[in-house]
Amino acid sequence: MVVMLITADKSAGRALYYYSVEAQHSKESSPLLLWLNGESFSENMVSRQTKKPPNIYLHSTPQVNVPKTRKACCKNKECKGHTLHKVTQYKKLGKLRWPCCSRKASADMIARSQARTTGQEEDCLEVAMPELQALVPTRSQANASERAPSSLAAAAVTRDGVYVLVYEKVEILKLNGEVNQLKTMLEGLKSGGGDDGKLISEKKDVPDEPIDVERRQKVKEAMIHAWSSYEKYAWGNDELQPQSKKGIDSFGGLGATLVDALDTLYIMGLDEQFQRAREWVANSLDFNKDYDASVFETTIRVVGGLLSAYDLSGDKVFLEKARDIADRLLPAWNTPTGIPYNTINLVHGNAHNPGWTGGDSILADSGTEQLEFIALSHRTGDPKYQQKAENVIAQLNKTFPDDGLLPIYISPDRGTGSYSTITFGAMGDSFYEYLLKVWIQGNKTSAVRNYREMWEKSMKGLLSLVRKTTPSSFTYLCEKNGDSLSDKMDELACFAPGMLALGSSGYGPDDSQKIFTLAEELAWTCYNFYQSTPTKLAGENYFFRPGEDMSVGTSWNILRPETVESLFYLWRFTGNRTYREWGWNIFQAFEKNSRIETGYVGLKDVNTGVKDNMMQSFFLAETLKYLYLLFSPSSVISLDEWVFNTEAHPLKIVTRHDGEHVGQSKNSQTSRTLGRKEGHFG
Repeated sequence: MVVMLITADKSAGRALYYYSVEAQHSKESSPLLLWLNGESFSENMVSRQTKKPPNIYLHSTPQVNVPKTRKACCKNKECKGHTLHKVTQYKKLGKLRWPCCSRKASADMIARSQARTTGQEEDCLEVAMPELQALVPTRSQANASERAPSSLAAAAVTRDGVYVLVYEKVEILKLNGEVNQLKTMLEGLKSGGGDDGKLISEKKDVPDEPIDVERRQKVKEAMIHAWSSYEKYAWGNDELQPQSKKGIDSFGGLGATLVDALDTLYIMGLDEQFQRAREWVANSLDFNKDYDASVFETTIRVVGGLLSAYDLSGDKVFLEKARDIADRLLPAWNTPTGIPYNTINLVHGNAHNPGWTGGDSILADSGTEQLEFIALSHRTGDPKYQQKAENVIAQLNKTFPDDGLLPIYISPDRGTGSYSTITFGAMGDSFYEYLLKVWIQGNKTSAVRNYREMWEKSMKGLLSLVRKTTPSSFTYLCEKNGDSLSDKMDELACFAPGMLALGSSGYGPDDSQKIFTLAEELAWTCYNFYQSTPTKLAGENYFFRPGEDMSVGTSWNILRPETVESLFYLWRFTGNRTYREWGWNIFQAFEKNSRIETGYVGLKDVNTGVKDNMMQSFFLAETLKYLYLLFSPSSVISLDEWVFNTEAHPLKIVTRHDGEHVGQSKNSQTSRTLGRKEGHFG
């Protein structure tokens, strides 16, 4: 029997939490603690999950029902019996008593009492393993925030289920999602990981609660508002300036927001809007622009958006347009090493790198075209796109370091890095993401094993950048310059928790749990990027100083998706509703601070709430899509069938085989289912 303590009262919950942590480090056993704060806890939430099955008792008053038998722990011979729900109202944990007893009812006694009734007292007091204890926030973390995370505080763990004791709102319920998660983890640890050695996998049986349907609809309504504003004021332009009520061509006039949003419209079932967008693509989308385009941004937004729309709908107009723009980008790879230049004129094909890089290519910009170009080759049967993109990885692999960390500037002439920053934030991030995702895209076969091996090297390097703050022990990722580390983390790097969760299943059991635990710890930090500001929206980057935890650096927010992206992955792999609650809180902060009558805008300063004048295309492509999927069943864009590019465009997974000619693999269409961007600050 596992006992969990939940409280809707912050002061009571904090005391219970501290008790659990202290007991955890003593010889006594302590209860498993799940924290819900007053904002996220509701009687409705409990009543929906609790159907009064056997051994689950409900009441919200101090009234006592006389049970049939006396429990073994009771020393009062006159006692006619007592049950868990007969604990007196919370004052202090040490003074809880059974109403019929003179004996104090500690949390340990509660567990023992229930165990004795089932004859499993010894199981009741098993102390949880370090792997489970690693999921627990520290006491100092609880000090740092009014909201402690709804995660596991390891203590007494057995195979018999999870029961929850609630103070203030006194209710006991069985949490099926937490039960399934614990059973999976414990069985995997006991058996050495099962037949395939995987502990982490997408949860398939998590019920779709009414509150999820309601929240999913709210996100859909936000998408309708954003899209309608774009249609009204900026149709065909790249992005909308909501306060000016006009469009702007941030990417050369390629209809970036429209193309970026195609798959979001499709997934949300906004058929009329999708059809209007499809007609514009077919009749008005013209790439013959005398414009120096970013190879990276054009690939992830336009090529990726069109390919995803094709994979979802099967409409070949999207594939034809994707091939057109990709052909215009290809000359960028005509360099001595095949590492592409990052800018190209869409009419003349003249390619070059920005002057501010000193002639070098940017790591993320050069290593984030593989998913799209491999998919394009598979869909068209033309191998040239895949060959260009995969040659980049082959070149980098020739001198790939043991720690798998590359500087953000790479010479297209030598194929080696220049002295510059190493980071999982801006200009580095999606290179590492695509090493993992190409392996997934090819269905994890030996033909793509080299990508996985490179990614695992890079994760060893990532571990060397992990640090914790004081006093609250927030986990964060440093940046590296030469031999020195910088205690700075971009919000862009908050894609990393999702990447780690996604990649954890390819390890053996021990390493898998270690990587997944790191993912959860980093996600908690990223969530606090939001919670630590007056607007509850994250700044662009954060600095960490001894004794000060985190402080916002660049203080704008441009509607970025990275944190909600990671919450989506963690939800899919755990079924833990905590991640949905965090995502909902972030969505509400966007609604409160960024929604205006004519669309959504970013903030110039997350401390003051002053608004900017730009609705980023990735807000529709990524932020709202990941939020929608966060509240959707796992069958909607299953991670077993789809892999997301770095702009959140889902592409079908197609098995790759050694020596297979690219044209031999045929993409099977799905049935109808419902940068790391630089951004443009307006």
